[in-house]
Amino acid sequence: MNTIVTSQQLAEEGNGYVDTAAELYGRTNVSSSEAATHALIGEYLVHGCYTETARAFGVAAGGKHRDGDAATNNAVESSETAMEMDIDADNSATTGQTTTKPPFASAASLVAAQSLAVRKNLNSLVLAGRIADAVAAADAAFPGALKAASADSTAVCFLLHTQQFIELVRVSSVDALRFAQEELGQYGDLNPKHHDALRDIVSLIAYTDPYTSPLAHYLSLQRREEVATHLNGFLLAHQNLSPDTALERIVRQATVLRDCLSEPAIKEKKSAPKAVLYPKWDLGLFLDAQSS
Repeated sequence: MNTIVTSQQLAEEGNGYVDTAAELYGRTNVSSSEAATHALIGEYLVHGCYTETARAFGVAAGGKHRDGDAATNNAVESSETAMEMDIDADNSATTGQTTTKPPFASAASLVAAQSLAVRKNLNSLVLAGRIADAVAAADAAFPGALKAASADSTAVCFLLHTQQFIELVRVSSVDALRFAQEELGQYGDLNPKHHDALRDIVSLIAYTDPYTSPLAHYLSLQRREEVATHLNGFLLAHQNLSPDTALERIVRQATVLRDCLSEPAIKEKKSAPKAVLYPKWDLGLFLDAQSS
């Protein structure tokens, strides 16, 4: 099995960057805003396990930066190379594939790309309801991560185990009660905040048809997606990466900023010009405006 490199190891090799936005902002010679945008999008796609979209994006963006300074071209090409590492690797997805580090690549994009095949496989397993297989695959690819004595590992294991119980209830398995007794009881003692969720989830077993019960939302695909997202973020954090991306943080910042600008000043001097009010920022409206 090839070892998945961590961003800490890359930092020891001389590349201390772990945040795509911080790296781009720190490079005064990166003159192309399009290159920076592509790097942010590439990081988002790789972090989120959007394998096919990342491949298509890399192909579409690959020919757009042949002019301009060499540093800009290297930044974009290296970002695309990082995305292709595991995208084009053997998608049996039991291990991450490592390759030679490109001449310019943020540790965040590179490390996330190396574990992309593994994380994509885990995402697929959780969305298919194969939780035991997902746990086994995560243990194989990231030894000790789920067993670490930390609040984060406990939280993600709680989600995985409760989801495994939900899947047993979904198929009316006779093992559901035994699983609840043997695996779920520990979480109520470890963290009081799990009490309410644990009580509701275990209560599913009391309904003849849990799909028509007040707790039916636990059986939804959205619940599986939430578990998959938390597991993916946890494993990224295990690699010393942020569980969210620079693009997501920028969007949140823009949203808060526009919300603030949309509110009139609490106190205004009569002699002061009337403040300009901006409409609240909306991602959908923003994307529509860019495409028009």
